[in-house]
Amino acid sequence: MEREDLHEVFERIQSGIVIIDPADHTIIDINPTALSLIGRDRDEVLGRVCHHSICPAERGNCPITDLGQAIDNSERVLINHDGQRIPILKTATKAILSGKEMIIESFIDNRDRRVAEERRCALIGYIDETVMRIREPLVLVQQNLADIAVRMDTLP
Repeated sequence: MEREDLHEVFERIQSGIVIIDPADHTIIDINPTALSLIGRDRDEVLGRVCHHSICPAERGNCPITDLGQAIDNSERVLINHDGQRIPILKTATKAILSGKEMIIESFIDNRDRRVAEERRCALIGYIDETVMRIREPLVLVQQNLADIAVRMDTLP
């Protein structure tokens, strides 16, 4: 695969991708999907420190370079241009690009999945309550039938 082909994939993939220099945490490259999620233009992000542009970790607390963590399909947050925290599913790893070690972060927007999970939990709660409301009258009817059966046994 040619370099131009790889660049085309980088530009069109539906996951956000950010390439970061681990030495100073500056953003070397970022794809359109990532830019769309953070709501910034390319020139506003390139060359900026990732802590100020996309990552909530403070300087000296980078999970990859400072804390030695591997981020693999972890739920994290992305900071957009308004300071809003967007839930994402993120992977970050080190790789050698053009002979230099870089951090490659890839992520997907996790908001829709979170909303679906909240709706699922609300639906389960509703079904549980409905079952309890149905069960209560049935228990009362069952008790009444038992009382009637006892009375029927005592009739002459």
